[in-house]
Amino acid sequence: MTNNQITITEEIPDYIKDLKRGNENVSVEDLVYPLVLQAQGNTDVLNPKKERYIDGLKTGEFYNTITNEIYGESMDICFVTLEKFFIVRPYDKNKNDYYGSFMTKEEAEARIAELDNEGVKDLTIKKSINHYGYHIKDTGEFSKICIPLRNTKLNAHKQLNTIISLTGRDRFASVIRMSSIVDVNKEGQEYYTIKFSAIGYPSKELYTAAEKMYEETKSNQLKTIGEESTEEY
Repeated sequence: MTNNQITITEEIPDYIKDLKRGNENVSVEDLVYPLVLQAQGNTDVLNPKKERYIDGLKTGEFYNTITNEIYGESMDICFVTLEKFFIVRPYDKNKNDYYGSFMTKEEAEARIAELDNEGVKDLTIKKSINHYGYHIKDTGEFSKICIPLRNTKLNAHKQLNTIISLTGRDRFASVIRMSSIVDVNKEGQEYYTIKFSAIGYPSKELYTAAEKMYEETKSNQLKTIGEESTEEY
């Protein structure tokens, strides 16, 4: 008896056709978007003693919470759509417990009332906006991502929307550069936040993909995969 051997090739063989068969019943509801976060000094990804530590990641750099890929201090993105959430978390910002995210503030308030009856006290509601789109790599390739903007990054959220609105075009008709910058809070402490700037327009291939994403997602609640926490990103 001989052992069956499985050969794996790195290049796509000629006999494999780009027909996407077997995915006929896969819809946007079955897909998830990886989160891209900005590393802050208080996050586990910068602590070598923590399980989530990412070797080589520096404060202020962007990273993928699923693949741990490090993007550096800037990324070029074609934004497509966004969703607003209300997150239930401890009032104490030093605690990162996560009690769920909700589409409306009323749902979040109802969740706090339930938890209060269970003895969980001192909770608050934080607004968060998830921005969905495509990250454009230096090679020209692009991949789906989600960038959550909350807490100190809500001003960046407004800046991004203003830049896109001033074009008078589709949200996905521009390529936006997301850069890491240093700001100072009311206590005089420095922290990293985000700045956006328009740098150009998507290729026809990217624009077509973004247009398809928009059509697929405009009537569905999107899903993310990554960190369900309330850290200050």
